[in-house]
Amino acid sequence: MGLMSECGFLEYKVQFHSVGQGLFSTGEIDWKGESFRFLYDCGTSSKRVFLNDQISKIHIKTIDLAVISHFDSDHTNGLEELLKKVEIKVLLLPYMALDQRLYAAMSKGLSSSSDKMKFYLDPCKYLNNKFPGKIKNIVFVTSDRGSQPNAIETDDFSFDPINVLGKVNKVGGYSNVFQISDSDKLMLEEIFEFITYNDESLSANKNKSFSNAVEKEMSVLLDGTARTVEGSLKKIKAVYDRTFGSSGENRNIISLFLYCSPIDKIDNFIVHQSASNYESRLSKGDKKSGILFTGDGSLSTKEQLQGLFDGIGEARLANLACLQVMHHGAQNNWHKGVAGKLQPAVSVFSSDPKRKKPGHPSAEVVKDFLPFSPYQVDKEYDLVLEFNNYIELLSRELYDMKHVF
Repeated sequence: MGLMSECGFLEYKVQFHSVGQGLFSTGEIDWKGESFRFLYDCGTSSKRVFLNDQISKIHIKTIDLAVISHFDSDHTNGLEELLKKVEIKVLLLPYMALDQRLYAAMSKGLSSSSDKMKFYLDPCKYLNNKFPGKIKNIVFVTSDRGSQPNAIETDDFSFDPINVLGKVNKVGGYSNVFQISDSDKLMLEEIFEFITYNDESLSANKNKSFSNAVEKEMSVLLDGTARTVEGSLKKIKAVYDRTFGSSGENRNIISLFLYCSPIDKIDNFIVHQSASNYESRLSKGDKKSGILFTGDGSLSTKEQLQGLFDGIGEARLANLACLQVMHHGAQNNWHKGVAGKLQPAVSVFSSDPKRKKPGHPSAEVVKDFLPFSPYQVDKEYDLVLEFNNYIELLSRELYDMKHVF
């Protein structure tokens, strides 16, 4: 792995891929000759050719940790193509109750017979049946707001899921499905940490009649035949239409945040943007090393922002080298001044600004982040962040910008 690994120093890099309106990010950590690879979201609502092109450049067989922020297609629809090439050791998903999942599915207009509806009904069954043997462990993350993370440690840098997940309960009768709290952090030895944050207060407002309708049909929905399931979904859809209206907006904005960082401070932090052949080296004095992925999460109120600070910790958020701006820079997921509270060294907007709808990123959001080195990632531009603790590495020839893996 070069000078870094030979000397026992840490190096890691993260790429935001050029997929248009969506999000696909990959990362790699190198330490003592070993590599740990992770992923956050894999989807787009732009032409699939952009996403498929980026997936085609992945030349590994295993991803150690994959995190899906939420179930929208522009964050998930590349999973099938990805799993043709790799297996995933641990897949983290946000916990959502069945009524929340069905609310989200119906607000998107999914038909009862669609393949996507099967995913919303029972994600574990869907993933295990559709990709047999390709996802070793599925882990749902529940919310424990306000609690500082407690370490789930492993002595194996390769992130042995047996060591990590043996302390949590299996759920749903599946041998490979587990549940943890977002107050649990996943650590690689004592050198690197991953911390999730699932703000369940952002879930769809509970509606008693809708939740009761789902509960009444639950046994059929999870264990019935295709015909009886479709009949139950029609009954629930009728309640949905009466309660929310056939054109009701999706208010379910649960999105699993992910903070990742080395434990020790980083000496060097370089930003590359490939399409413009632009390279900048941030000040060595910054020494920031944390990355916060937000998916389509919301920080639209001071209370939501405070919940994030309580859940992840002020010291970690003060260490933000990079923030993936919430929901592609949507104005509804932001409030004025949030950028100044987080103060990332770099802010990333993963969207397609040339599309009139949905109009991401918002000019107001971009303006708020102007002091914090905003970068646009879209169909043309990607972004690579490289961190290391060995200054001589900066003189080596730049690695291939086509992919991280």
